[in-house]
Amino acid sequence: MKTAALLFAAPLAAWSAVGVPPLPAPTPSVAPSGAASAAPLATQAPPTVAPSQAPAIPAPTPLATPPPLPTAAPPTPVPPTTTPAPVAPTPGYRYVYTAPPAATPVPSGAPRIMEIDYTDQTLHQNMDVALRVVTTPAVASVTISALGREVPVPQVAAGIWSAQSHIPSVPFFLLNRTYSLQIRAATPDGRSDSVTFPVRLVR
Repeated sequence: MKTAALLFAAPLAAWSAVGVPPLPAPTPSVAPSGAASAAPLATQAPPTVAPSQAPAIPAPTPLATPPPLPTAAPPTPVPPTTTPAPVAPTPGYRYVYTAPPAATPVPSGAPRIMEIDYTDQTLHQNMDVALRVVTTPAVASVTISALGREVPVPQVAAGIWSAQSHIPSVPFFLLNRTYSLQIRAATPDGRSDSVTFPVRLVR
Protein backbone atom coordinates (compact mmCIF):
# COMPACT_ATOMS: atom_id res chain seq x y z
CA MET A 1 0.00 0.00 0.00
CA LYS A 2 2.80 2.39 0.89
CA THR A 3 4.49 1.58 -2.41
CA ALA A 4 1.28 2.39 -4.35
CA ALA A 5 0.91 5.73 -2.55
CA LEU A 6 4.41 6.64 -3.54
CA LEU A 7 3.73 5.73 -7.14
CA PHE A 8 0.80 8.27 -7.21
CA ALA A 9 2.71 10.92 -5.27
CA ALA A 10 5.75 11.09 -7.63
CA PRO A 11 3.93 12.21 -10.79
CA LEU A 12 1.90 14.75 -8.79
CA ALA A 13 5.01 16.26 -7.34
CA ALA A 14 6.63 16.42 -10.78
CA TRP A 15 3.45 18.07 -12.17
CA SER A 16 3.55 20.79 -9.57
CA ALA A 17 7.25 21.35 -10.05
CA VAL A 18 7.07 21.77 -13.79
CA GLY A 19 3.85 23.84 -13.74
CA VAL A 20 0.79 23.86 -15.98
CA PRO A 21 1.43 25.40 -19.43
CA PRO A 22 -0.56 28.62 -19.93
CA LEU A 23 -3.60 28.62 -22.14
CA PRO A 24 -3.45 30.73 -25.35
CA ALA A 25 -4.98 34.24 -25.09
CA PRO A 26 -8.40 34.60 -26.69
CA THR A 27 -8.69 36.35 -30.05
CA PRO A 28 -10.74 39.60 -29.88
CA SER A 29 -14.03 39.45 -31.71
CA VAL A 30 -14.61 41.78 -34.65
CA ALA A 31 -17.74 43.86 -34.52
CA PRO A 32 -20.01 43.47 -37.54
CA SER A 33 -20.24 46.22 -40.16
CA GLY A 34 -22.64 49.04 -39.41
CA ALA A 35 -22.52 48.37 -35.70
CA ALA A 36 -19.22 50.11 -34.89
CA SER A 37 -20.96 52.96 -33.09
CA ALA A 38 -23.12 50.62 -31.02
CA ALA A 39 -22.38 50.56 -27.34
CA PRO A 40 -20.97 47.43 -25.77
CA LEU A 41 -23.54 44.90 -24.79
CA ALA A 42 -22.74 45.45 -21.17
CA THR A 43 -23.66 49.15 -21.34
CA GLN A 44 -26.78 48.88 -23.50
CA ALA A 45 -30.01 49.56 -21.62
CA PRO A 46 -32.58 46.84 -21.79
CA PRO A 47 -35.39 47.60 -24.15
CA THR A 48 -38.31 49.34 -22.50
CA VAL A 49 -41.45 47.36 -22.78
CA ALA A 50 -44.61 49.41 -22.57
CA PRO A 51 -46.84 47.96 -19.94
CA SER A 52 -50.01 46.61 -21.27
CA GLN A 53 -52.97 48.74 -20.35
CA ALA A 54 -55.36 47.01 -18.00
CA PRO A 55 -58.95 46.96 -19.23
CA ALA A 56 -61.08 49.67 -17.66
CA ILE A 57 -63.31 48.30 -14.89
CA PRO A 58 -66.69 49.98 -14.91
CA ALA A 59 -67.65 51.67 -11.68
CA PRO A 60 -70.12 49.65 -9.64
CA THR A 61 -73.70 50.71 -10.03
CA PRO A 62 -75.01 51.89 -6.66
CA LEU A 63 -77.78 49.71 -5.34
CA ALA A 64 -81.18 51.24 -4.91
CA THR A 65 -81.93 52.08 -1.28
CA PRO A 66 -84.71 49.73 -0.07
CA PRO A 67 -87.84 51.46 1.16
CA PRO A 68 -88.14 51.69 4.92
CA LEU A 69 -90.03 48.88 6.55
CA PRO A 70 -93.51 49.82 7.79
CA THR A 71 -93.52 50.57 11.45
CA ALA A 72 -95.95 48.42 13.38
CA ALA A 73 -98.61 50.41 15.14
CA PRO A 74 -98.39 50.21 18.92
CA PRO A 75 -100.87 47.77 20.44
CA THR A 76 -104.10 49.27 21.60
CA PRO A 77 -104.11 49.30 25.37
CA VAL A 78 -106.69 46.99 26.83
CA PRO A 79 -108.60 48.52 29.69
CA PRO A 80 -108.24 46.55 32.88
CA THR A 81 -111.01 44.10 33.47
CA THR A 82 -113.03 45.03 36.47
CA THR A 83 -114.02 42.14 38.64
CA PRO A 84 -117.64 42.46 39.67
CA ALA A 85 -118.32 42.46 43.35
CA PRO A 86 -119.38 39.08 44.64
CA VAL A 87 -123.11 38.73 44.90
CA ALA A 88 -124.56 37.15 47.98
CA PRO A 89 -126.04 33.78 47.13
CA THR A 90 -129.81 33.75 46.88
CA PRO A 91 -131.36 31.35 49.38
CA GLY A 92 -132.92 28.32 47.80
CA TYR A 93 -136.64 28.06 48.47
CA ARG A 94 -138.21 24.60 48.35
CA TYR A 95 -141.61 25.69 49.55
CA VAL A 96 -143.41 28.28 47.41
CA TYR A 97 -146.95 29.44 48.03
CA THR A 98 -148.81 31.42 45.38
CA ALA A 99 -152.12 33.03 46.13
CA PRO A 100 -154.98 31.52 44.14
CA PRO A 101 -156.94 33.81 41.86
CA ALA A 102 -159.51 35.82 43.80
CA ALA A 103 -163.12 35.00 43.16
CA THR A 104 -163.91 38.70 43.08
CA PRO A 105 -161.67 41.65 42.21
CA VAL A 106 -159.49 42.70 45.14
CA PRO A 107 -160.46 46.20 46.32
CA SER A 108 -157.82 48.89 45.91
CA GLY A 109 -155.79 49.27 49.09
CA ALA A 110 -156.78 45.84 50.44
CA PRO A 111 -154.03 43.71 52.07
CA ARG A 112 -153.20 40.53 50.22
CA ILE A 113 -150.36 37.97 50.40
CA MET A 114 -149.36 37.24 46.81
CA GLU A 115 -146.47 34.79 47.39
CA ILE A 116 -144.57 33.07 50.20
CA ASP A 117 -141.11 31.54 49.69
CA TYR A 118 -139.72 29.40 52.52
CA THR A 119 -136.63 27.22 52.86
CA ASP A 120 -138.48 23.93 53.20
CA GLN A 121 -141.36 22.26 54.95
CA THR A 122 -138.96 19.75 56.56
CA LEU A 123 -136.60 21.52 58.98
CA HIS A 124 -133.59 20.26 60.92
CA GLN A 125 -132.11 21.57 64.14
CA ASN A 126 -128.92 23.66 63.65
CA MET A 127 -130.23 24.72 60.23
CA ASP A 128 -130.48 28.16 58.55
CA VAL A 129 -133.90 29.12 57.21
CA ALA A 130 -135.02 32.00 54.95
CA LEU A 131 -138.43 33.57 54.36
CA ARG A 132 -139.71 35.98 51.70
CA VAL A 133 -143.24 37.37 51.47
CA VAL A 134 -144.68 39.35 48.54
CA THR A 135 -147.74 41.49 49.30
CA THR A 136 -149.83 44.26 47.81
CA PRO A 137 -148.48 47.81 48.34
CA ALA A 138 -151.16 48.57 50.96
CA VAL A 139 -149.59 46.17 53.50
CA ALA A 140 -147.75 47.99 56.29
CA SER A 141 -146.51 45.03 58.38
CA VAL A 142 -145.88 41.29 58.08
CA THR A 143 -145.44 38.84 60.96
CA ILE A 144 -144.68 35.10 61.32
CA SER A 145 -146.01 33.14 64.28
CA ALA A 146 -145.59 29.61 65.66
CA LEU A 147 -146.22 27.99 69.06
CA GLY A 148 -148.00 31.12 70.22
CA ARG A 149 -145.09 33.46 69.45
CA GLU A 150 -145.14 36.18 66.80
CA VAL A 151 -142.08 37.76 65.15
CA PRO A 152 -142.09 40.71 62.69
CA VAL A 153 -140.63 40.25 59.20
CA PRO A 154 -138.57 43.26 57.96
CA GLN A 155 -139.54 45.07 54.76
CA VAL A 156 -136.75 45.19 52.12
CA ALA A 157 -138.66 46.87 49.25
CA ALA A 158 -142.16 48.01 48.37
CA GLY A 159 -144.39 44.97 48.87
CA ILE A 160 -141.42 42.64 49.66
CA TRP A 161 -140.61 41.34 53.14
CA SER A 162 -137.67 39.07 53.94
CA ALA A 163 -135.89 37.51 56.92
CA GLN A 164 -133.32 34.81 57.75
CA SER A 165 -132.95 32.81 60.94
CA HIS A 166 -131.24 29.82 62.50
CA ILE A 167 -132.92 26.85 64.21
CA PRO A 168 -130.86 25.90 67.29
CA SER A 169 -130.65 22.59 69.00
CA VAL A 170 -133.96 21.77 70.64
CA PRO A 171 -135.02 19.22 73.26
CA PHE A 172 -135.72 15.80 71.87
CA PHE A 173 -139.43 15.99 72.72
CA LEU A 174 -139.83 18.87 70.21
CA LEU A 175 -138.35 16.83 67.36
CA ASN A 176 -140.28 14.70 64.88
CA ARG A 177 -143.33 16.90 65.22
CA THR A 178 -145.36 19.02 62.78
CA TYR A 179 -145.94 22.71 63.46
CA SER A 180 -148.08 25.35 61.78
CA LEU A 181 -146.48 28.58 60.60
CA GLN A 182 -148.77 31.54 60.02
CA ILE A 183 -147.83 34.54 57.87
CA ARG A 184 -150.00 37.61 58.51
CA ALA A 185 -150.02 40.85 56.48
CA ALA A 186 -151.86 43.89 57.83
CA THR A 187 -152.66 47.45 56.83
CA PRO A 188 -152.48 50.45 59.17
CA ASP A 189 -156.29 50.42 59.61
CA GLY A 190 -156.23 46.83 60.94
CA ARG A 191 -157.26 44.88 57.86
CA SER A 192 -155.19 41.76 57.30
CA ASP A 193 -154.60 38.67 55.17
CA SER A 194 -153.00 35.48 56.46
CA VAL A 195 -151.64 32.17 55.14
CA THR A 196 -150.91 29.09 57.28
CA PHE A 197 -148.76 26.13 56.15
CA PRO A 198 -147.29 23.11 58.05
CA VAL A 199 -143.60 22.40 58.70
CA ARG A 200 -141.99 19.35 60.34
CA LEU A 201 -139.01 19.61 62.67
CA VAL A 202 -136.62 16.63 62.72
CA ARG A 203 -133.14 15.93 64.05
